[in-house]
Amino acid sequence: MKRFATLGIVSIFLFVIMLTGCGEKYSYEETEFEAIVVQCEKATFHPDASYLSIANMYLAQKNYGLWNMYTSLANSNGTYDYIVTANIDENYYTVIRENQYQIGQYITITEVNTYDMDSQLVKTEYK
Repeated sequence: MKRFATLGIVSIFLFVIMLTGCGEKYSYEETEFEAIVVQCEKATFHPDASYLSIANMYLAQKNYGLWNMYTSLANSNGTYDYIVTANIDENYYTVIRENQYQIGQYITITEVNTYDMDSQLVKTEYK
């Protein structure tokens, strides 16, 4: 029994070392700036997740009346993503937001630069 317990502890220890020692490491740098909205268009619709999960539960039970009711609630309480294009110094940035913005309105955009361990730029995202 001691042999199995020791073998289990050693296995867990080696597994943890493998997980922490083999992953690539990245560093992130964030910069915020204000930009003027030049375009905002409606994009993807997301039904309300809580109502949708209840609807799927009733669908699995083949209770189509309650499935229909909760699916309707999920759709009526859902939200859209908006594709917002903003301009600063003749540079255009496109971000996805949950709120609709008016043209000419100012928004804050966050630039996220990802660097590897050699300080090489891996990617740039705008949020």
